[in-house]
Amino acid sequence: QESCCSGGRAWEWLCHLVRTGSLRRRQMYRDPTESGTGSLAERHDSVTSLTQMYYHSDVVPPSTRAHLLRAQKFSVMYYYGMNAILFFYAMFIPARLEGPLYGGLDIRDVQCSEGHIVIIAVVFVLVTVRFLVLSWADAFYQFAFILLTLEVACLIFTLLYWSSGMPILLVLLLSNMLNMTVSQAYWKGFFVEILAYLESSVPPSPGHVRDTTSLQVWPGYHELLRLLGINKYRSEATLYDERCGVFTTKNHMAHVRAMSLAYSQAVNPMQRIAPWARDPSDLSCMNLAGLLDGLLGTFIANACYMLSGLWFGQVLFSDVFHGELAVVLTILVVLNYLGSLKRTLSWLTEGLGVAVAEKEWLAHDVVKHQAEREKILYDVLDLPASFSASTQMSHRHANRFGVDEEGEVDEEIFTRGRLNLIFMWQCVASVADFIGESYLARLYWNLAAESRSMLEGMTPYKFSLFAHSKWEVTIAGDMQKAAQTLLLSLATTLYFGTYYKDYPMPLSLMVPIVAACIIYSLIILQAVLSLGRSIMTDEKAYERKTYVAESILLVAIMVIVINFVLWAYAVPLMADSDLPIGKCELKVNQYLFPSKCLWAEAPRPPVERPPKGF
Repeated sequence: QESCCSGGRAWEWLCHLVRTGSLRRRQMYRDPTESGTGSLAERHDSVTSLTQMYYHSDVVPPSTRAHLLRAQKFSVMYYYGMNAILFFYAMFIPARLEGPLYGGLDIRDVQCSEGHIVIIAVVFVLVTVRFLVLSWADAFYQFAFILLTLEVACLIFTLLYWSSGMPILLVLLLSNMLNMTVSQAYWKGFFVEILAYLESSVPPSPGHVRDTTSLQVWPGYHELLRLLGINKYRSEATLYDERCGVFTTKNHMAHVRAMSLAYSQAVNPMQRIAPWARDPSDLSCMNLAGLLDGLLGTFIANACYMLSGLWFGQVLFSDVFHGELAVVLTILVVLNYLGSLKRTLSWLTEGLGVAVAEKEWLAHDVVKHQAEREKILYDVLDLPASFSASTQMSHRHANRFGVDEEGEVDEEIFTRGRLNLIFMWQCVASVADFIGESYLARLYWNLAAESRSMLEGMTPYKFSLFAHSKWEVTIAGDMQKAAQTLLLSLATTLYFGTYYKDYPMPLSLMVPIVAACIIYSLIILQAVLSLGRSIMTDEKAYERKTYVAESILLVAIMVIVINFVLWAYAVPLMADSDLPIGKCELKVNQYLFPSKCLWAEAPRPPVERPPKGF
């Protein structure tokens, strides 16, 4: 990077691209919890010591009391763990069963008596009755126990009376989607329960007082002065408030009241609860329809890992035909898995600071020392870090390409000052959106927007470029979701076009996958276009607009390829019709889809179900 900057104009521009590219990569993977001035750990220790000074107890943030952030950490672990389980289980199915059906998904293959059906029906009835008597205020383990009982019963029933192949994968997939639905509804409902008594959870403190009780029989001089009212104890907070001619903050409503109104507005976006101004378009509806796109994304992810694992296992244990395609696809799926994991953990690390900022905001009502109140208010907004970054950046000297002429730029200053309540809620929302928790993600986006309205309404602070920051925390995830959908489309088309020469296409499996890929690709494109439009239509010229336009173009290309592959190849395979491009005379089509093209003219042999086995 240093050597290329000594050349001409083209070399300087190339150096600028290298610097900015590496800068953005380093920005994404830093750890805001590590020790240092203004870190989340130091801010948490500072506000905790202040609240315990005025309380015999402590102030608990609503996100901690409702376990939202703790649940988000376990949700991330569950998402990646479940996808890994599906991949490896599918990979070892060809080692035990005969393909390509691997047990099939035909319900007529279930071999059980009426008594067995009655037993599983009783289990369903008991679980349903137990679920209906629960409320969101109950402990989460009761819901987890119900789900575990139901899913274990279904797995045992399927294993004994159906097959340990594809039917088990189907049960795992449906169980995963059920778990995510119930958990999202529970944590949202539990959060609403916490908001109901948020204001009473932070009662006012008496401030700094001192007990002057004396047990001595003979009073002293100081007791006489106190008796006469001449000598009174005045705390440091009282003395600080008597200053004149200095800066101070304005008095507004209690912060706990403001947070209660803001969060209630986020939960009920269609009502008018909070008094400050807002843009209604920033809030999303909180109805159960918000579950659908997340469940669709979960289905895409699970199907991608299952099908890639099944194909890779078939190459390892059964048939090496098209093994090179299976290996390449598996490598791409694993790379996408690891890349998304790294990105998710990075934004989750920053998002966990929401509880720190909430506690700082609520502690403003508890702390009586005006200077301490000002300090923690600045910490909520991460203003000290913003001020230091602004001062440091104002002394930079850059040429016309934006390259610093005095040496390497400290890239950390470009991300300093973002550990505020608003941006950290955006980080949590982006993580929830990627792992399929779209219902909770809508809640978190609403909390970010309402936190912005609250802070701007009660402080001189203004959160600039809200849509830009949202694009920054979501664009990589949208690209990875589009890539994952593309990989599933390719795997579906190539796998079923290769190994089903003696069997009809499994429409019960292909139709849901193809339909899900088409719909989900359009959802991703619409989300990227909607957010990109709000940035590109801004009259001010930002360098970020170039990257936004390029990212939109990349996502659009992937969506076009997805639909081209599915409509041009997967749909004709399902319909048993000619391929629209080149038909089967094209050598490439014969290589990629041998079950369609090499045996297209020969009649299919009668279908014989492979023997069942475990």
